[in-house]
Amino acid sequence: MTQGSMRTVRSAEERINQILDMAQSLFLQKGYDATSVQEIIDAVGIAKGTFYYYFRSKLELLDAMVDRMVRQQIAETESWLADSQLDAVGKLVQIFRRANTWKLQRKEFLLDLLRVMYRPDNAILRERLRHKSIAAVTPLLAQIIQQGVVEGSFDVEDPEEKAAVVLHMGQAFSDAMAQALLTDPRDPELLDRMERKARAYERSVERVLGAPPDSLDLFSTDGLAQWLTSDRSSLQP
Repeated sequence: MTQGSMRTVRSAEERINQILDMAQSLFLQKGYDATSVQEIIDAVGIAKGTFYYYFRSKLELLDAMVDRMVRQQIAETESWLADSQLDAVGKLVQIFRRANTWKLQRKEFLLDLLRVMYRPDNAILRERLRHKSIAAVTPLLAQIIQQGVVEGSFDVEDPEEKAAVVLHMGQAFSDAMAQALLTDPRDPELLDRMERKARAYERSVERVLGAPPDSLDLFSTDGLAQWLTSDRSSLQP
């Protein structure tokens, strides 16, 4: 690659990130639906043709934004995965607890995102993002499971296959949580239902991994409760 072409690639990456950064800022301030493509274009200071050169629609922009967020979360996970002081159970707990903390730091944006992603006409996009997330996290989770096999904490023959199973079950759990937040956000029993589902998921993961009963505490009650501490009236369909 020539020096000139390298500058072009860098310039394209910088422009894409500039658009994504501004779009995410506006989505956080105003919400996804209330933010127009033209507002993003004006805020970035680019021509309309430049925006549509990189993104065919606002929905494709959202797809790219979520994809970037997944990559950022993976990068953060990789930074502590090699910690020799943590055993496999500790790492498995950390990967779930840190993921929840990461999401809570972006809670308002993600709650708004749920409303968009769970529309019937966005089912294909939702499935694509689900596939991307599972594909990205499976190798990292498989490393933890393999460590657990070596340490005697887990009893599985194929760590990567079991990692995918755990993540697919996790997506079902996330779907249930999302639907509850979208349909019954003020239900006084919602936290209790969320916690019961979380404990059922933990017990299922233990069985899949051949871990001792009640050995995995992946979700804290406090972490679940924090999803219920903001006004989500805008989430109502």
